[in-house]
Amino acid sequence: MSFFNKKEEVIYFKLTPYGRHLLSMGKFRPKYYAFFDDNILYAPEYANFVQKQNDVEGRIQDDTPYTRAQHSYSGVERNLNSVRRNCMTGQSEIVREQHDADKHYVMSAPLGTSDIASEFAPAWQTIFLRSELSSSVGYSTGSFATSQIPQLNVKVPYDILVVEESEEASWTPKNITSYKTEPFEDGTSIAVEGEYVLLDILESNTDFLKDNFYIEVFEVEKENTSGSAYTPGVRDSRRRERLVPLSFLKRPQEIVDEILLDENEIEQIDPAFELDETYVEYYFDIKTDNHISPIEICKSVQRLERKNIYLDIGLDPAIVCDDQTTSANINMTYGTDITDEDEDQC
Repeated sequence: MSFFNKKEEVIYFKLTPYGRHLLSMGKFRPKYYAFFDDNILYAPEYANFVQKQNDVEGRIQDDTPYTRAQHSYSGVERNLNSVRRNCMTGQSEIVREQHDADKHYVMSAPLGTSDIASEFAPAWQTIFLRSELSSSVGYSTGSFATSQIPQLNVKVPYDILVVEESEEASWTPKNITSYKTEPFEDGTSIAVEGEYVLLDILESNTDFLKDNFYIEVFEVEKENTSGSAYTPGVRDSRRRERLVPLSFLKRPQEIVDEILLDENEIEQIDPAFELDETYVEYYFDIKTDNHISPIEICKSVQRLERKNIYLDIGLDPAIVCDDQTTSANINMTYGTDITDEDEDQC
């Protein structure tokens, strides 16, 4: 590792081992960038010295030496390839993934934005419309540095029932997550009934943009270590948590250039495609914004109001909940509130 030459070098790029792997396969397509200030000391009192405010800028930009970019933070030989079991085939496969240390242990706090008209720092506002918060902490710990990232823990119960042939006609789904199989040879069927999580999440004191959130889903695995590593929250010191990223299924675009496509114009998913354990939808569905049923939102809001819990949430102005818990007035761009009774009889 060498120092950055400020007189001759302006910017210096270095690819991580996984980045070079993607480049060698022709799949390296960077789309985003971020700025960090982890190596800058703004307040001199934290280093036990005093400095005038006018001298801080010169110390940071000119007088402080900086090292070149470090591109690897884990043992390359040990983590060259990972062996994972494919639950579809039952066979172990060698896969190449980005190391947790390169992605999560360093550069975990990029510079963000805040509302220039507010004197408060950005903050999260999370309201549980469905299900309940079981526990929470205001930080994230692990093999990486402790980060001020809130951790919200939720337990979602599911019941598996056997529906007898005599109960087949009277069985009704509990909610949108309920599911029942086709009857078996003996006339019985299996029904799954459970809850789901419905959240209203808002980032306060910051600019409200079109894309305010990015969702990532990881599968938590535990791997053996040499015994010297310790992960908080994992009782066995010989094992540590490993985050395996999952991919979202690419949905066909229904709106192109602000025009709703006809059904025959929408690109269809390959019927031969099968979900495996590397996709989020293999385990559960995540819906956001307009993909959430307005009826389910109104049910959850009115369910809380019956408990005398009134919330100030950011409902879409196009959603107007009725007094009844089973309906909602929806004035969407491509929707209509005209019923069969409003049509003229020919």
